Amino acid sequence: MMTQAPVESDRPVYLSDSLDLDLVGFVEILEIFAGYLRKGVAGLIEHGDFPAPYGELVGLTVWERNDVESWLTNHPDIVQNLVALAP
Repeated sequence: MMTQAPVESDRPVYLSDSLDLDLVGFVEILEIFAGYLRKGVAGLIEHGDFPAPYGELVGLTVWERNDVESWLTNHPDIVQNLVALAP
C-alpha cells in the first residue's frame, strides 16, 4: 500500500499554530470593550486585578482573550464606570 506524502502549504507556520492560545493586544482589547474610551481601557489594564499579560514582545503586551473576557464578565461595576465616561 502506498502512502501519500504530506501536501506542502504556502501558508507560513506560526508558533501560535501549535499552541491553544488566542492572544490579544491593546487594540483587540479596545474591540472587546467596544465603545469605551481608550484612556478608560488603558486605566483598566493598570487596575490591580486585571489579568496579568501572557507575555511582552517588542512594543506589544499580549493577554489571553479568554482571561480578558472573563475579567470583563466578572467586573460589571467597573465596566459601568466606563460607560459613564463614554461620550
